[in-house]
Amino acid sequence: MKNKNPFIIAEIASAHQGKYNNVIKIAEAANKAGADFVKLQIFNLNDLIDKNHKDYSTFKKISINSLEWKKTIKGILKKNIKLIIEPYDLVSLKIATKFKRISSYKIPASSLNDEKLIIEALKNAKKLYLGVGGSNLKEINNALKLTNSYPTVEIILVCGIQNFPTQLNDSNLWQIKFLKTKFKKEICYADHMDGAKSDEASTIPAIAYLIGANYIEKHITMNRSKKGYDYYSSLEPKEFKKFVDLLRQINILITNKNSWLLSKK
Repeated sequence: MKNKNPFIIAEIASAHQGKYNNVIKIAEAANKAGADFVKLQIFNLNDLIDKNHKDYSTFKKISINSLEWKKTIKGILKKNIKLIIEPYDLVSLKIATKFKRISSYKIPASSLNDEKLIIEALKNAKKLYLGVGGSNLKEINNALKLTNSYPTVEIILVCGIQNFPTQLNDSNLWQIKFLKTKFKKEICYADHMDGAKSDEASTIPAIAYLIGANYIEKHITMNRSKKGYDYYSSLEPKEFKKFVDLLRQINILITNKNSWLLSKK
């Protein structure tokens, strides 16, 4: 097995609690902790959920309007932080495509059958992450067929159970090797282990990296004890730095060649 240096994605999700200034604060903390990318989930409230749905008020609390998102993205890019945008609809995608420096997008697993969203993302992406958690092989194949017309776009498959937090027995790490062998694509493992269980929260994604996931996605929040939105599987900034350091050290351990041994005939 030949592992590349792991790419670590800090997922903010809804840890901003619906306040756009919190997005910048968390993005800065993730960047300082050593994340390679920061991922933002953007949705248009009325496209995402019906006003009569029981969870509408909850989603309204964590929604950020388009003007605030534009201001937020501009502020983050000024700090030279690399972004991945995960839009849940075409309106949200268009917010991101206004910024030419953004070239990495993720299609949520729930949108894997949304052909229009995938095609529009492909038109603007250099790297496209396809969420395949919970999808069947036919759905994955259909999505990948759409990418054939865009051969210059790098495709990464994202697997991982979306339970918050994920139970150890549900982590399904077998998917990594299966997907990598089946589709010949790089794999990202989106981890949702309990952030409060430090051993599992670091060990499971580390194992995911060792068995072939060269991209690791991990949630981040400023203070898990406040129990805001998306706190279950999130690490705090200091914990996130330790997590990053662990993966970097593992990479050194498995790639550092012993020159003395190699010199022997």
